[in-house]
Amino acid sequence: QDEKDLIRINGELKIKEEELKSQKDEKNEYLKQIRTKKKTALRLMKELNKSRRSLQEQLTIPNQRDSQTNFRDLYSKLPWPVRGKTVVRFGKQKDPITNETINSLGIKIEAAFGTPVRASAGGTVTLAQFIPAYGQTVALQHGQYSTVYYHLNGINVRQGQKVSARDIVGYVGNTGLTEDTNRYIVGFEVRYNRTPQNPSQWLK
Repeated sequence: QDEKDLIRINGELKIKEEELKSQKDEKNEYLKQIRTKKKTALRLMKELNKSRRSLQEQLTIPNQRDSQTNFRDLYSKLPWPVRGKTVVRFGKQKDPITNETINSLGIKIEAAFGTPVRASAGGTVTLAQFIPAYGQTVALQHGQYSTVYYHLNGINVRQGQKVSARDIVGYVGNTGLTEDTNRYIVGFEVRYNRTPQNPSQWLK
């Protein structure tokens, strides 16, 4: 009986050993994936910073105030560029992959693919092009203020064009570098003399 018990116990230990080895292999594979993701994420963050500098350089600072639009009066009254759910907020937050602190210069709104993205205020198109991290991007000048719309699927305006509030500037997509490839979004920024403002405080 003792021999039978020893055989049974040895068999159980062998199964446990195989289970532990399997768990160890799974853990090592998981850590390997995390390291790969972190390396990729850090590379993407570098690309994002590069694109931010590119956008910054292309936004103009006017010498005088735009008499057509008193943008400051629209504080907390701006119409949303698209109806949807805010999935990325403005400000500092931890990147889930790299654990690095990142600074979101705008918000990102989830909506159905191809939904028209509308100008929150009248202004002049100062930028309508592809920027690597931002994707298809449109920037509108409103005197000393700018609004920026990005990750668009398509652009509906051209540089130098005058647009009115609620004109379609593009369509919801997922171009450029985004956190989630399974949903469609539009990025939205408000800037004063190139300095990012919290869009949530401007939107009604």
